[in-house]
Amino acid sequence: MERVDLLQLHTPITVDRRTPTVSVADLLGAIVPACSRLIEQGKMRFVGNHGAGDTAALLEVIDAGVLHTAQSASTSSTPAPPTKCPPASRLRTSAGSSWRLSGERMGAIVIRVLAAGALSGTDARHPIAVPAVIRSLRDPTTRRMCSNARMLGALVEEGHVESLVEASLRFALATDAGSTVLLGYSSLEHLEYAAACVAKGPLPPTTLERLPVLWGRLVGV
Repeated sequence: MERVDLLQLHTPITVDRRTPTVSVADLLGAIVPACSRLIEQGKMRFVGNHGAGDTAALLEVIDAGVLHTAQSASTSSTPAPPTKCPPASRLRTSAGSSWRLSGERMGAIVIRVLAAGALSGTDARHPIAVPAVIRSLRDPTTRRMCSNARMLGALVEEGHVESLVEASLRFALATDAGSTVLLGYSSLEHLEYAAACVAKGPLPPTTLERLPVLWGRLVGV
């Protein structure tokens, strides 16, 4: 019998149910028990969520210890992780969420390491890139992130890394809090380059020590 290794729930979780979300009560009272039965039947192994919704609701779910994984954003243009998630924000956009997840023994799936390509420092996108990614180029936040990425170009100029893409990929590996990194790519060349960057391992301490100085120059972080 075929088995699903990980079922990742992508519906945002909120304190109270509202379209298009599920509430904490929905998750704990109906969804998780249903998934537990599937696990008992050998049809799947683990269940997680993609970390969108109300921070309070997401932290309540994490503390309940009923999920195995959650997604968490971490990018090289994000200053060092805070000790806790800010209120009224989405967990997946909180730099500190993976630290909270690891403390609760949940797998942290690190996402948006390139911020939909913005951290490449260029607005050029592959012809078959996801349409939503192409549309995001008009978004002021995306344009600001592109600009910030270019400010991190000192890492390339000083020989720490070969490219801004490499910097972002290896930054995501620089903490034990992340369990795995979810990559986005539009071609085999993208995938092979990402694999080559990851094979170099996490950014070394000397590079990580350089980042706080560069972060101080960024706009709107």
